[in-house]
Amino acid sequence: MAVLFTATPLQQLFKLPVLVQHYYEHKQIDKNIGVIAFLKLHYFEEEDGADADDKRDQQLPFKSVADFISPTTTNANPTAHTEIVIKPEITGKPVQNPVNKTLISSQFLSAIWQPPKAV
Repeated sequence: MAVLFTATPLQQLFKLPVLVQHYYEHKQIDKNIGVIAFLKLHYFEEEDGADADDKRDQQLPFKSVADFISPTTTNANPTAHTEIVIKPEITGKPVQNPVNKTLISSQFLSAIWQPPKAV
């Protein structure tokens, strides 16, 4: 469970209090700003980085690309040996095994499906 929040983008959920606090900072400047307008301003409009609170904006969850880079790596070296298996081509008719119907008695098969009997 700890890996889920440290090695994945879910760690951004820990920054949600910063998002709420920054919303209230904007609310002090503009009392008419709503939550949707705040989110649109910070996540859906292109920012040029020239505004006064750009450093604060970069602290918001899911804001900077560097936060998405996972510190874990995998070492997946390809194997040097590749085995090629050539299947033989089957020609002709398949061989059918003769079925000996005398081995299975119909009395035996009907006896299997009988209900249990009390002794």
